[in-house]
Amino acid sequence: MTASRDIDYCLLYYVPDVLCSDKSVSIAAILVDSTESRNEVCAMVCAADWQRKVQILDPDADLVMLDATLSEIRQQLASPSRSSGMIGQMMDSFSSAVQVSQRQKCPSASDPEGIEAFVRRLLLETSSVAPSVSEMQDPKREVSV
Repeated sequence: MTASRDIDYCLLYYVPDVLCSDKSVSIAAILVDSTESRNEVCAMVCAADWQRKVQILDPDADLVMLDATLSEIRQQLASPSRSSGMIGQMMDSFSSAVQVSQRQKCPSASDPEGIEAFVRRLLLETSSVAPSVSEMQDPKREVSV
């Protein structure tokens, strides 16, 4: 029997117009093992079709810049010395085209296949034009699976 893990996730969104952030598209999910106090990042999973969805939402989007931003975030999260505070830093300081939702609990945390399936469904469900990031940060909001 696999030991239960406490996995949280947050979503990274592309928001084309930060002054009018009622439209966004999820481009990645970050998984965090919060079983221990270190809050170790488990993975960052990009939506398979994030570039296409971003282009649909914003035909003028700079995909090269977004890809570079995602690569930089992935590198920071992969570094044990930098990853622990990275999500909080992103929540505090990201206000441009890439924004982060609040952390939420991931169901099926004891089953790696269940986590992967949940993240893929989550990115599919939220990869169309989504509610604003401020609505996503509402702690009362439940994610249906």
